[in-house]
Amino acid sequence: MTTRLSDRQVIDQFYEQVSWKDECNETVIFNRTWIRNDKSKCLFLPCYYEDYDKDKNDLLGLATGLKYEPSMIIYGDPGNAKVDELIFKSLSEYYLIHLEFIDVRARIAQSRFIHRALDGIDWNKAFTEVSNGNINYIPPEIR
Repeated sequence: MTTRLSDRQVIDQFYEQVSWKDECNETVIFNRTWIRNDKSKCLFLPCYYEDYDKDKNDLLGLATGLKYEPSMIIYGDPGNAKVDELIFKSLSEYYLIHLEFIDVRARIAQSRFIHRALDGIDWNKAFTEVSNGNINYIPPEIR
């Protein structure tokens, strides 16, 4: 079992991993510390991976009100199956939540998920189509 961290601890770890931390502002709302990036219009909420379902409602409500993209900084030690589940949930419900994992193994599992999802797409054809001006090209593998 992973030890739960404070929002401050998660945010400090997150800042170590991003080059744009100077663009961030922190705000305390609902006794939680949130990161707001006004340049990218993203609102980040630290989230223990087991609390995703609970925290998403607070995040979606505030992000929608501010007209920011909802994003979560996921921490803990989720296994590969849990990472897949979180990614699927974040993409498949009526909203899209961007996930940032701070655990190295979770980041690797996220990369593998993306690789599996994109496997089989003819990227050379897609690049050629877009380069030739067909900016609305969608590879047939994902239609």
